[in-house]
Amino acid sequence: MMSYGPPVDLSFHHCTLDKILSKEPRQGALPVIKSEFGGLMSASLRLSNNRIQNLNLLPAVACRFLEYPEALAWLDLSCNQLSDNPVELRFFPGLRLLYLHGNRLTDLHGLLAVLRDLPHLYGLTLFGNRLPEKYRAAVLRALPHLKSLDFCNVSLADRQRAFHEEWH
Repeated sequence: MMSYGPPVDLSFHHCTLDKILSKEPRQGALPVIKSEFGGLMSASLRLSNNRIQNLNLLPAVACRFLEYPEALAWLDLSCNQLSDNPVELRFFPGLRLLYLHGNRLTDLHGLLAVLRDLPHLYGLTLFGNRLPEKYRAAVLRALPHLKSLDFCNVSLADRQRAFHEEWH
């Protein structure tokens, strides 16, 4: 079994993904674990509080920093400037936690089309975007496996309300 270390923290560089490629991860309380090949042994990537407008280079960033980018399970893209649908997330079907809050996302239908392709996603944040007011119900209908939305556990009553809204 592979051993993974703490998240690779590339937050608060206040730059775009092309610039992040040349940055070094921030040091946290726990040291990052390097593989014998030089990649970082982590399944988590923090890219929050930057100026990321699109995810065109996300696969390159993951490959640059992670020894096993295909094992990416937690991705924090909060507090950026994302406005395009993040289709590049499909490169990471193992994502379990995805933070997208505090961006400029507007196209809920397109976003849900991407998120449906992440079969293991159980935690998602979307608050603080420019999404329709009742996005929560639409998200719960589209992603029945979701266990947490906007840092709140999803209850059976939440799901029932979401499906009730669809029919009324």
